[in-house]
Amino acid sequence: MLEKVTPEVSSKDVNSPGSLWNHNRPGGSPPKHPSDGLEEDSRWIFVPADFLAKMTQDCRDELKAGGKESQVWVSEGDVLLAWWAKAVYSTNSPETRRPPLAVSIPLNIRDRLPALANRTYLHNAIHMSTHVFPTSESLAQIPLSQLALTFRRTIMLATTEEIARSLMYKTQTYYSTDDHSVLATHFPPTSEKFVLSNWLGMNWASEGWLNFRPALMDRLDTSQSFQTRRRGRGRGEIRERRTAEKTGSGKIIWADVSGASRVVTKTNGMAVRKDDNGVWVRYNLVKWRWKAGVLAEMVERQT
Repeated sequence: MLEKVTPEVSSKDVNSPGSLWNHNRPGGSPPKHPSDGLEEDSRWIFVPADFLAKMTQDCRDELKAGGKESQVWVSEGDVLLAWWAKAVYSTNSPETRRPPLAVSIPLNIRDRLPALANRTYLHNAIHMSTHVFPTSESLAQIPLSQLALTFRRTIMLATTEEIARSLMYKTQTYYSTDDHSVLATHFPPTSEKFVLSNWLGMNWASEGWLNFRPALMDRLDTSQSFQTRRRGRGRGEIRERRTAEKTGSGKIIWADVSGASRVVTKTNGMAVRKDDNGVWVRYNLVKWRWKAGVLAEMVERQT
């Protein structure tokens, strides 16, 4: 991990968890339009199942050959993330500046913090498990299997204790100044940021994949009954649904204040859907990256 980056705007507090940096938040609103050369474009990318399966098996075989069989397992998701990161950065940026690259893997904190399992959480219930590389160009020198293993170990470091410490430190940092000008995040402020969310477990577009009805009903207890009555005469039946009784009032249990950072992450997306044929990835990049290197060839094949 990097210990310190541009002391004028960031620092590593000795009391903070190992994966957090303090930022001095700049004033003013972010620009509404991107500057020249930073226009963005989102595209769908299809990754065939047999291609991904072969990559995953090859990575596992290479790691097993290294003699640390009990410590080298990687998932298909780890390999997908590693392959996509190498594809995105297969061409160097035209900028002369070479910032660190922060690869963040969003994790569901409800699975990792039992106290939040059935409680209200006023923010995305995620923890950004992050690994910082010296530059994006350094990915080209790392074998795919080793990069996948790096991401697997990064995820494993996101223990219940680490996530709880991070949330507590971010909250304390936010309220440490009257104007909330200091924020703690999982990346150095000068870094280039890369995010790929794995949403495959949500089983998008399948029948009954997500039920929003409880969120739309005026009720607090799912066991409450509903009543129906007729209104009007000669104008048909109007059904009115109402709760039998209200049982209390809602309240905020915990809010993650890091969302106030207003950080723009141009390089981000998600693995959305998987079936027998392969995986669909939706990704957002600055336009020039879609027209260069491995991505240009990929887009041409899938257009």
